[in-house]
Amino acid sequence: MTSVDFAAPDARITTRDVARAAITAAIAMCCYVALGQNLMHGFDAFYYLRDVDQGQLHHPRIAFYLPLAWAFTKVMSAFSVREYEAMRALSSLGAAIGVACVQLAAQRLGLSRGRCVAAAAAAASLPAVAYSASVVEVDAVFFGCACASWMPFSRLLTTQRWSAAITTGTATAIATGFHASGHLLALQLCGLAAIWDWPQRPLLQSLPRAALLLLTHLALATLIAFAFGTGEQGEMATNTVGHAFPLDFVPHVATHEFVLAYAPIGLCALATLLDRPRIGAGLAYAICLCGYVFVSTKILGYQRYAKEFLSQGDIVERGSFLLALGAPMALLTARLLPVRAMLVAIAASAAFAVVQVKSHDWPDDPPAASDAIEVALLRGPIEPFVADTQEWAWIARRHPQVRGTLYGSVATDVAAAREKDPTVVTTEMVLLWFAMEYDRAVQKGAQYVVTQRALDAMEASGDPAIAPAAKLLLDRYRFQLIADAGPLKAFQLTRK
Repeated sequence: MTSVDFAAPDARITTRDVARAAITAAIAMCCYVALGQNLMHGFDAFYYLRDVDQGQLHHPRIAFYLPLAWAFTKVMSAFSVREYEAMRALSSLGAAIGVACVQLAAQRLGLSRGRCVAAAAAAASLPAVAYSASVVEVDAVFFGCACASWMPFSRLLTTQRWSAAITTGTATAIATGFHASGHLLALQLCGLAAIWDWPQRPLLQSLPRAALLLLTHLALATLIAFAFGTGEQGEMATNTVGHAFPLDFVPHVATHEFVLAYAPIGLCALATLLDRPRIGAGLAYAICLCGYVFVSTKILGYQRYAKEFLSQGDIVERGSFLLALGAPMALLTARLLPVRAMLVAIAASAAFAVVQVKSHDWPDDPPAASDAIEVALLRGPIEPFVADTQEWAWIARRHPQVRGTLYGSVATDVAAAREKDPTVVTTEMVLLWFAMEYDRAVQKGAQYVVTQRALDAMEASGDPAIAPAAKLLLDRYRFQLIADAGPLKAFQLTRK
């Protein structure tokens, strides 16, 4: 095993180093844009698109993403780029900035020029990074923030300056403005700061700086929460703590959120545990990894009963909860592996990334469906009941303001109710849900629209309450065809 020591002195970053990092970032961004997916990763993407489109820039959990996305879409609109493509490009840009920061952090830590580029390439090629950089989501922008925090943090590791601890805490607090994982990022960097150079540097020498980093983070993150009204981050954390820990779900999370999402770089970084002179860094990384898997299991385990309701079709986040670990795993791997092994690892990581992105992507939206929606909207606002997120995406990509309801939400609610008390789950209950949705849409002056694919999904349901409801809708509502193009056939409902 070949190991390259990080230089003890703080390596100076020159203008040329910044230029090289910018070139690496530009290459990474081009790759991410080329991989741009039609997939909607989750429901948040629909809501982000709607809020940006309507200029509703306050979010109870994230302070900075929506204003940034709104400004970015306005700039891109000057080049006739739609909001969806603009926000997807913002993800690519955020991840690319993170790649550049990894390269500069490696430079600060004293790696050779070639290994700095290798570290950046390793970070860029991570399947989880490539996935998040090619969809509309906040995760890739958060990855950029997490990697940016390594700029002052790498100085803290090499110089132990108090100012570097304060700057790092500031960076992690800013990251919380994009994602609640910024709090975990602060804890992660505290742990790394404490034992990165252990046993060469005693814990008592490192702990005060780590404590200052955490205190700075807490103070500024609290200030941001009060200033921007993002108090729900604390509520989410409290709710997560209250969830039971599903021990049987750990293998699923470890496989999908770490092994597949970060293969093979993430696993290679664990080999630092075998490097005795640098065992502190490896131990810190392993502890942080266990912490992230623990938190991910708590969150995803709570969602396991909503499997049919999720756009991905399974309880997976494709490694997005662990994105803050992308920088250390790339840096540790670049320092540890021989050059040839590093090149093989990067090539394998890039191949896994492309395969995973392409295998989960959706096909292009049917042009006929887009035209049909345009015709339907000429009659006035619509609120559609659709079969799945893919059908909703056909509408939302061009008309983000349209609020959609999914068949999966009905199936999930019915399944949850049946688990608690099977006697209350009847066909009439499903029809009552439809009536409430219909009344809400009509009161807002919108047409309540049902797609043929959603009706087919109800009829094909094995649930004894849902399938009959699809047929009884014909007795209670008039169905007026308003769209019939390609795969999209939709009816406006009017109560008889």
